[in-house]
Amino acid sequence: MQTRIISFVCQAIVAATAVVWSGVTLGATPDPRPGASTPVQVVNQATNPVPVTGTLGVNGTVPVHDAGQPEPVEGQCIAAPAGGATATCNMFTVPAGKRLVVELISYVSNSSPTDGKPVDIIFGNSATLDSEGSSGRYFLPPVFNGALGNLERFADTRQARVYLDQNQALGVRIHFDQNNHVGSYFMFSGFLVNR
Repeated sequence: MQTRIISFVCQAIVAATAVVWSGVTLGATPDPRPGASTPVQVVNQATNPVPVTGTLGVNGTVPVHDAGQPEPVEGQCIAAPAGGATATCNMFTVPAGKRLVVELISYVSNSSPTDGKPVDIIFGNSATLDSEGSSGRYFLPPVFNGALGNLERFADTRQARVYLDQNQALGVRIHFDQNNHVGSYFMFSGFLVNR
């Protein structure tokens, strides 16, 4: 009887080991190297080609787009509310055949003690600044920096990544909690690339 129990236990251990071993073998992780169906995007200048070793097969047409060298660009504008609670201005219009990449946006807004304080600042494609829920609108919080004489100063500089296509204008709109008579100054920096 004792021999049967030992035999049964040995068989159970062998069976369990086989199940675990097959799971380890069958559940092995796949080869991480890219296969034939993995798309590859190569971005290099013609003067700096990508070295290729071995056989390279290409089926069909390979589209190539040269965005050219980035051209640094900066812009600015002054939004004067003229006694209203909203002010708008355009900092830059993207030339034909170009795309604007905004990397940094900055502003300074002053309020007198009797003027309205900034509530929000919206920048982006000037055609969509008033369109709730549309793409191309980005918000900056008014940041109070302290008093400057008899004025209260709000200012901030933020990194951004905003894209505008040809003929679109980079605009900004500032809203105040009541009428304001002091202008706000907006600046950006970025670069242009070919479309």
